[in-house]
Formats: sequence, structure tokens, C-alpha cells
Amino acid sequence: MADFTATGGDPATIAAAVQAVGGVERVTVRTQADVPFSIGDTKLLGRVVGLPDVAAPSVNDIDLTAGTFPDSAHPDHVVVEHHGADTFALKVGSRLQIFDGTAWHLVTVSGIARSAEYLWPARDRQDVLGDPHAFAVVYAPQAEALRLAGQPRPNQTLVEMTSTATASERDTVASTLRLAGALDVAPQADQPSDATLHEDLNGFSELAVGFPALFLAAAAIAEYVLITRLVQAERPIIGTLLAMGARRRTVIGHYVSYGVGIAALGAALGVLGGFVATSAVTAAYTSAIGIPDTVVAHRIPTALTGFALGLLTGLIAGLAPAIAAARTAPAEAMRGDGIRAPRMGPLTRLYARWYRMPVVARMALRSLSRSRRRTLATMTGTVLALILILASVGMLTSMRSMLDIQFHQIEREDATVLTDAGTSDLAADLRKTPGVAAVEPTTVTPITVTAHGKSYTTTLNGLAPDTTMHGFRTPGGGTRTLPTDGILTGAPLSDKLGIGVGDIVTVTPALGSPHQVPVAGFLDEPLGTFLYADRDTAHEIGGVGLGGYLVRFDRGADRDALRASITSLPGVLAYTDTHALENQADQFLGLFWVFIVVMLILGAVLAFTVIM
Repeated sequence: MADFTATGGDPATIAAAVQAVGGVERVTVRTQADVPFSIGDTKLLGRVVGLPDVAAPSVNDIDLTAGTFPDSAHPDHVVVEHHGADTFALKVGSRLQIFDGTAWHLVTVSGIARSAEYLWPARDRQDVLGDPHAFAVVYAPQAEALRLAGQPRPNQTLVEMTSTATASERDTVASTLRLAGALDVAPQADQPSDATLHEDLNGFSELAVGFPALFLAAAAIAEYVLITRLVQAERPIIGTLLAMGARRRTVIGHYVSYGVGIAALGAALGVLGGFVATSAVTAAYTSAIGIPDTVVAHRIPTALTGFALGLLTGLIAGLAPAIAAARTAPAEAMRGDGIRAPRMGPLTRLYARWYRMPVVARMALRSLSRSRRRTLATMTGTVLALILILASVGMLTSMRSMLDIQFHQIEREDATVLTDAGTSDLAADLRKTPGVAAVEPTTVTPITVTAHGKSYTTTLNGLAPDTTMHGFRTPGGGTRTLPTDGILTGAPLSDKLGIGVGDIVTVTPALGSPHQVPVAGFLDEPLGTFLYADRDTAHEIGGVGLGGYLVRFDRGADRDALRASITSLPGVLAYTDTHALENQADQFLGLFWVFIVVMLILGAVLAFTVIM
């Protein structure tokens, strides 16, 4: 797996410059381009990747799972990445078409492969939750990849570091790549698939620390309440034993053993269940994202730590009521209820005047005030249960709100259609299609934006100045319109590049020249960090991009039928369904939804245990 991916410049020159830097294991030059595919009845924007010489080890090698690598005798053969093969039911011998910018080329699938680069099939950091029918990756020998991509030369340099490379050597490699002419240098941490999966796993790791701590605290409260009730029920027995000479430490040990015993049993079941659940959850997770090899390592120290924390929870929970039981005077314990008579005072006289309140309400208030420790413990347990429930509901509603903002307030179109530049009257044909309510022109251009020696690769979207297909949400929660001069971009780019409103940034389109453009404002978008400009500004920036249309459907329209109708129109190169993106987001968050449901159930059980 590449530690650095450099895009742009002269890859041969860049590779020669970085090869001699300390800590570099190997360097590979390749072609990568996003071009239209036609697979069966589906048209999409796929990716062609150059395949180095398979006889020598290279960076970002692929693992062939079926078929063979292309050879010189069959230059039209390609290898398909397994996610695309699964989505489109491709197998060895299947055929598809690839558009090089001027003509379609028919190619044959010679093999199916897996790649660490696409463990999660993300096109880039902005498209990690893409429509599975709108992205596929094929590998072809370098010469064939250049022909299919319509490019004169390779455009990427991949650098793999040794396992012993130092941070200083990595910094030197990054600076050398930039000095040698690379437009963008992305470390492995910013590789789309790697970054997406790490963010997902990091989120679960944070929950894996916070929620167990909350569960242990809740378990301690629940156990404290239950043992306290047991002590109160057995106060006459405790008083008798103490009066007959039983030692207080014996009483303490007796009730602490309750807490430790219950906690030991629960901890043991938890550890055993954890072993089973770890394997099941890990297998389900890796299966969902298509990781071919799953290795589950059960760490004994982790299990022992969990068991010890469970015992400690039981010990602490049982110690307080046990000490209270041992400190009780035998005569007082014989009263049975463990409730001390309230002292006369202003508060007691106030209670006495509440004669107008119903008897049930007065008895409830009296009970709360007479056993304050029990009341406090019950209240604390109830609060923890509410925290668990409300935190889970809060995360659920936050994710739902995020999806609503992204797919209903910002992305208001139902589909994006990319077209051949030489096609005329396609807008009219789209408007005539039954089920289409509105059509707007757009352009999509891969670009690299740089400022202060930092860079970021993303997409420039050219839109109509008065667009109704895309909403622009400001960081303050308001909305704004598209500027006639300058660009709008996601707020995260402000910190990443160190820029502000009014600053000038350099925008370099694919196979184009750099342009100085002012930043007109920042946007708050949950998914992705794009650049937006009106179509005139996007046209001035130029570069190799694709034009097309944003399409909105009539309410209740048949989306599958519309996909088939639109992709059959002459000149349509690719089609993306926004609704499918939302479904993909839901699928990606599937494990998260299960986690939330479990949290809600545990919160309800905790509340029931404490209150009862």
C-alpha cells in the first residue's frame, strides 16, 4: 500500500527525484483516470488504473481472485475490481465499454481482483458513500490504460516507505514530491478507502470506551440499590446477629460477597459472550465491506482487564450498603424498616401542613425524604438510564438530521447525468422524458486547490447562478446564493489550507493550467468538501471535465424506469442516482443503527431494574 500518492507533474521526473531519498522502499508510476463506462444497460463514471509489470513487485499490487492478468496478445483485456464485478455481475469473459473522451472502446474482462486501495469502494474523499452503480474500477496494462483514459502520459507516482522509515524521512519524501512538481501529495492516512475505514473504526473505538464506562457505572448503581434493599429487608436479622456477638467485618464480608459474586458471574458471562460477539461482529463487519481475510485475535490481557473491572464494580457497589449494615446499632436494627424518625423542625412542620395534598402524594414525598441514600441511588440510576437513552436517541436523530441536510437541503437533484460534449438538444430530450420535472446544466471538473504550500484534490462543480438543484448552507446555518466571482468551498478547507474568505487560492484542473481564484465563502456540508462556482467561472478555469445536467423527478416517479430511459438517450455517458447515495449511506451506517438499538434496550432495562 502506498504511503504517498502524488498526482500531477511529470511522474518519471518525480519518481527519479524521490527514489534516492532515505526510507523509500519502492516507487511506481501509473495512470489513473475517471472516464465513462457502459456496463450492460448502465452508464457510469468509472476509473481506469494502469497495471504495472506483474512480474516485478510494485506499489498497490492487486490480488487476482479469478481469471488471469492481461497479456500482450490481448491488449483489450482488463481486470475488474471485485466490488464492481459483484455489483454488475461481471465475470471472466464479460464485456464492457470505456469512453476515452472521443470514442467508446470495447474491452473484455480477463480477471477479477481485490485491492487494498479499494477495501471500501470510495472514488475520493468527497464520494465515500457513492451510488454502487455509479462507480467501478478496471485495471489495464499501462499502454492500454493511457489509450482508454485518453491521456498522453501517466499522472500518478506511488511511493512505499520501509517499515523502519522515520517521521523525518517521511517529511522529506513529501517535500521532495512537491519540489519535483507534484500538484497534490496525499499520505496514506488521506487515501479515501483507508481514511473512511479508519474514521469508522475510530468512532467505534471511542464508543467502545465511553459506553462500557457508562454501563459499569449504571451496573454499580443498580447493584447498590438492590443490595441496599436487601439490607433493609434483613435489618432485624442483622440486629439479632450483632446483638449475639457477630463481628461487624463478618456482616460486611457477607453483603460484599453478594456484590462480588453477582459481578463475578456477570463479568464471566460478559467475557465469554465477548469472545463470541467479537468474532461475530468482526466477521459481519469485514463481510459487509468485502475484506477477504478476517483474523480475530482474542487477547487474554484484555479479557482479564474486563473481568477485573467487573469485580471492582461489584466490590464498590456492595461495600457501601455492607458498611451501613454493620454500623447499625442492634436496637435500631430491630425496628426493621431502617428509617429514622424525622427531627422536628420547620421542614417537618411544613410537611404537616400539606394536608390538602392527596394521601398518596404525601406518602410518596415522605418516603423520599426518610431514606435519602436510597432516594439518591435510585435517582442516580434513573439519570444514568436517561443519559444512555437520550445519548442514543441524540446520535440517532443527529445522523438522520445529517442525512436530511445532505440529501434534501443541499443535494436537491434526484439524478446527475453526464453527457458527451458533442451532443446537442439533450436538455430538451431530458425535459420531454416522462417523470422529469426540471433540468439544469452543470459541469464536473477534477481539480487540485493549493494555498500556503498545502494542497487538496477535489471536484469543481459548475452550476447555474440561480440554481435550484443545489443548496448552499453556511456554517452559521443560513443559506446563500452562488457568487458571480470566486468560489465557494467546504469549511474544512479553511483549516486544511489555512485560508479565509477573500483569500486567493490556486485552482489547477486536470490537464489544465493553474488559475488564481478568490474564496467567496465557506459552506457547511456533512458529506464531502467540494468547490462550487457559476458555469462561467468554471469555464474560465477549464481543464478536462465533463458537462451534464442535474435532474429533478416528479413526485412518485419510477426511478428505475427513469434511469433506463435517460441512460438510453444518445450522448449520455454516465448516470448517478442521488437516492441511491442516500441508501448507500444507510447501508454504511447499518452497524451504527444496530448499536443504537442495543443501547436503547439496555437503557430501558437499566431504568426498569433501578426503579423496580
